[in-house]
Amino acid sequence: MAAAHEHAEALDLRGSVEDKSVLLVDDIFTTGSQIHTVAKRLQAAWGANEVRGLVLARVPWGSDERS
Repeated sequence: MAAAHEHAEALDLRGSVEDKSVLLVDDIFTTGSQIHTVAKRLQAAWGANEVRGLVLARVPWGSDERS
């Protein structure tokens, strides 16, 4: 979870997302903490109205990779 917070803090936007809908794209969904943390930061600090996530693959539930 610490890595997710570091990524959210390092977020640098090139334009305003205030009052806009944002689509986050991630390659692999493992625990969801990264998308969740970045989405919350986009809303709280940058004023995004809505944040949705799109992932290309996810680690299977119950896999050792999720720990």
